[in-house]
Order: sequence, then C-alpha cells, then structure tokens
Amino acid sequence: MKKNKKFLFWLIPVVAFAAFYIIGAIVSSNKFWGNTYLGEKKAGFMTVADLNNDLVSSDSITITTKDGATESIKLSDIGYKSEYSTDIQAIQKGQSPMLWLFNLAGKKTYDVQTKTTYDEAKLKSEISDIVNNLNSNAVEPANAYIDTSKSEPVIVEAVEGNKIDGDKLQNTIISDLNSGVFSVDIEQSGCYLKPTVYADNAELKSLLSTISELKDVKVTIDLTGATETIDVDTFKNWITTDGTELSFKDDLVNEYVSSLADKYNTYGTTRKFPATGIGLVSLPGTARDTYGFKLDKDATAEAIKNAIKSGESQTIEAVWDNPALTRNAANGSGDIGDTYVEIDVSRQHMWYYVDGSLYLDTDVRTGDESGRYKDAATPSGIFRILSKSTDKYFLLFQPVVHADYWMPFDWEGCGIHDASWFTTFGGELYKTNGGSHGCINTPLSIVKPMYEKMKVNTPVIVYRSAQL
Repeated sequence: MKKNKKFLFWLIPVVAFAAFYIIGAIVSSNKFWGNTYLGEKKAGFMTVADLNNDLVSSDSITITTKDGATESIKLSDIGYKSEYSTDIQAIQKGQSPMLWLFNLAGKKTYDVQTKTTYDEAKLKSEISDIVNNLNSNAVEPANAYIDTSKSEPVIVEAVEGNKIDGDKLQNTIISDLNSGVFSVDIEQSGCYLKPTVYADNAELKSLLSTISELKDVKVTIDLTGATETIDVDTFKNWITTDGTELSFKDDLVNEYVSSLADKYNTYGTTRKFPATGIGLVSLPGTARDTYGFKLDKDATAEAIKNAIKSGESQTIEAVWDNPALTRNAANGSGDIGDTYVEIDVSRQHMWYYVDGSLYLDTDVRTGDESGRYKDAATPSGIFRILSKSTDKYFLLFQPVVHADYWMPFDWEGCGIHDASWFTTFGGELYKTNGGSHGCINTPLSIVKPMYEKMKVNTPVIVYRSAQL
C-alpha cells in the first residue's frame, strides 16, 4: 500500500507535466514559438493570421491641426494593403510545436520583408482636398516688417499664420504611411508655412536704424529745364521691407513717376511754333511724331529708388525714352527751342535755324500728292533727326536711287536727302507727278552744308500752312 502511494506521488506530477506539455504543443501547433521575432516585431504565441492583421493598426490616416481639429483619410479609399512578402507561414511551420517549451527564453529573430501597396494618385488627391479645405480660410504667415507710415518707423511683429505647406505635408504622410505610421500632427511635423524674419532679427533692427536716418534725405529730380524735389513726407509711404532688405511699394512709386510723366511729357502734344513769315501757330502732335520729352518711367522709378536707398541727399537726372533739347524756349516754342528745321509742305520750302538765326533755306520737293504713289504724302508732325549717313541707296525703289546725304526724321522712312535726279524744286511739282515717296528732296548744294552742321536729335517741324 505504501508503494502504491509512493508511485502515485511521482506519477501525478509527471502526468500533469506531460499533459501541460502536450496541451502547450497542441496550442502552439499554429503559433510561433514564444521567443520569435519577425524583424523588430514580437511574434511569440501569435498566429500567421494575427500577424497579418496586426500589420495595419488603423483603418484610416489621421491628420491633426495646431488647434486640435482632425481630418482623416480612410485606408479603404486609397486601396491600402500591407502584407508580408516573406513566407512567414513557412517559418511558423518550420517551428516544431513539440519544442515550444524549449523556446520560451532568449530571442529568435527572422529577417522578413513586408509589402505595402496603395493608390498613390488617390492618396495625393485626398491630401490635396484636405489641404485646400484647411487653407481656404487660413492666415498667411508674414515676416516682421518696418512700418513707415507713422511719425517714426517701427517694427511690426511677424504673423505665424496657419497655412499648410501642402507639398511638405504630402511627403510627410507618404513617408509615414510607408513606415506603417497612420497619424500626422501638422505642427509637430513642421508642415505649417513659417515666417522667415521675426521682430528680434538683428538685420531687421539694423535696417530700422537705416530707415530712421532717411528723414533728412532729399532727392531732386532734374527733368531738363524743370526740377522736382521729394523728401521723407513724400516717400515714407513708399518704403517697405522684403525680409531684411529695404524695398518699395512699386505701385506707389510708379504712381508718382506717372504723375511726373503727365506733367512734363511733351511728346505728341500741341506746341506753339513761330512759323516763318506767318507768326506763332499751334501745331498738334501726331502718331508719327519722334520729337518731344517722353519719360522712361521704369528707369526713372529705379533711379529714384536707388537715390533714396543711398541715404544721401542728391540730384538725379530723369531718364527719357525720347528726349528733347530744351523745355522753355525763349521764342515761345516750348521744347523745340531755337535750333530746328522747318518745312512747310504748302509752300514747298525748308528753313534751317541755328541758335535763332537762319543758317540756310531752300525750295524742296515733298511727298507726291498726285495719287501716283500710295501713302506718299509727307506727314505733318514734330520730328527729330534720328541719324545721319552718307552714300545712301534706296533699295526699295525701282530703279534703285542713290543720295550722297541722308537724314531720316521718322520711323517710317521719311527724311531729308539730296535728289540729283531733279533740277527744279518748289512750286506745285509735288502735286503733278513730281513729288517724292514722302522724303524731303533737297538740292545737293543745300543738303551738303546742312548735313555737316546738323546734329542728331535736332527738331524737324513739318506743317501745311494752307491748313493752319
């Protein structure tokens, strides 16, 4: 009886252990050993199905804004799938369930690969829609800047704003998703657009000192016979800052320069002119005019801004796209002055005045008005000598004609030149098949000394006294 009791004493724990071991083996028949790791993932006591399901820890991507609001993208909407590309079923089958107890301790690691697939175009579209929605009422970030509208310039603090950098957020979400991360905090991931200059910026503070010193700067603009002076009361509202650089509100500068053009341009305007033998007459500007002040507004605006930036009071010259030689001539002709060429088509005569004195005059032949040539009449207008050249061939005419001296005064080909093919000038020859193609045909004996004396930009006044 004692032997039986002793036998049972040993048999019971052995049977219990065996049952425990067998039950463990049965339970482990479709699970990984307890010490198994697939890469960094602990797979112990998990089935293949458990591991596959555990690859995706969320059913959506969550996007959190700085104020705590959230937006989400359903993984199902972008066809998201994540699975092991390594055959983990084979790994699990290779682990004998009978050895489960011997693999509780330590760490058995297997190198495995996963494969994630989704429709990237759909994901980008979803992100774009969210960004557009959040940015529709977002506040733009703004750099700190210097406000010059007050009596003393001051630095205005930067605005942080809440506008999202869409490209950066998209790249962050894609990168995280590829790593199995399904939530993005926009602020923590640095996906909000930020100012680049804050009020404590040393360069901005230095610029404030520079702008403060502009209060004593005066810029005088030389407009050829007239001047305008601007000081801080005029230009303080033009000044702004671009980052830490002095900049200008170009619309305000351009507005000022346009007012100068309106006031001082003479190009294409009506002028008084002392017509020889007639007296002071009014000559309207025309579309073909080439003489008169016409401000180059862009270049003049740049010159003004550069002068202000220099921080020094100075006089600068306005830049003329089309210059004149004077502004307030003593003879009452305004910008024409007292050195000019005068041509009266009606009288078929030309005068050349130098410094108020008649240098030479002559009968001429102007553009044909008989109808023989189309648009051959010499245009009326206020022109200037555009250039000078000798040995000129008129290749557009048949036969080709030649002139020793050529002085064009409009951009469509009209000019003053000798015409050796004519022996008589003046009268009404231009009305009866005896005119030019629009040029001022002149005797060689006259045009030669005229050419030698003539300077480029000399005004050329063409009118018809019969129509005055």
